[in-house]
Amino acid sequence: MFPWAAFISYMIITAMTPGPNTISSMSNGSKYGFIKTIPFILGIFTAFSLVMIACAIFTSTLYRLIPAMKTPMLMIGASYIFWLAYRIASSHGTVQAASTANAGYWSGFLLQLVNPKIYIYGITALSGFILPYFQSRIIILAFCVLLSFSGFVFCLLWAGFGSLFRTIFSQHTKAINYTMAALLAYSGIALFL
Repeated sequence: MFPWAAFISYMIITAMTPGPNTISSMSNGSKYGFIKTIPFILGIFTAFSLVMIACAIFTSTLYRLIPAMKTPMLMIGASYIFWLAYRIASSHGTVQAASTANAGYWSGFLLQLVNPKIYIYGITALSGFILPYFQSRIIILAFCVLLSFSGFVFCLLWAGFGSLFRTIFSQHTKAINYTMAALLAYSGIALFL
């Protein structure tokens, strides 16, 4: 049975934690306002979706051509999740806004091409959660859209509440970091259950 709780936990925690997309969205929201930041976030969503599809093609091709890759990919995915959980739990810093961000569509689109977090996010989600249970291209595509949409929603939230998120993270950094790290560790363990 598909591990929905672990998958949703992984998807939400990874999409909501600070990274190039969320920080740039927050910075643009603070600098240009929410409405003027929407083209930037739509650029993120468009390219993010394309990257998720590319990750699905890459990962499913490896699964099909080299079936023995399943276990190593699962181990790599779990290792990344545990590493991310450790990094979040041990982080002491506050959220810093990106200084080079701007609110244009192409700026958001191009950011995805150099954003390693989403490549690892996609490959981990696909190899650890989705491909062991589903082989249908339509279902895999639906998961790619779901992964992209979760990133889109959190970019909107970070843009909309830019300065508020910064305040919340700075005031409650340890509690938030430990909670997110524990949920990620649960997601990593659930890969093997």
